[in-house]
Amino acid sequence: MCDFFLHIFSAKWPGAIFESFIELARVSQADPARPMRKIAVAFKNFGNADDNVRRYREILASRSDCDLRDFEDAGGLENQLGEIFASWFDSVQNRP
Repeated sequence: MCDFFLHIFSAKWPGAIFESFIELARVSQADPARPMRKIAVAFKNFGNADDNVRRYREILASRSDCDLRDFEDAGGLENQLGEIFASWFDSVQNRP
């Protein structure tokens, strides 16, 4: 059981199994009996990503249950992760 889920995609599609990890996190987040609080998915070089990555990002963007992020390089990823982890930390601090 986990409270948070993070997945990082490169510009190349890794295969459908990785899509199923995110879908499991989404199902867990929707189930009040499970502790999943937040889901974040980051995409590297989305502008140059292959069609499968772009398609899947569009699917996730059409939903409101994932925090989607884009980054170009290690510095950009570091900034995005800082924001994601800060929001996750805040959600734990404000827990009743």
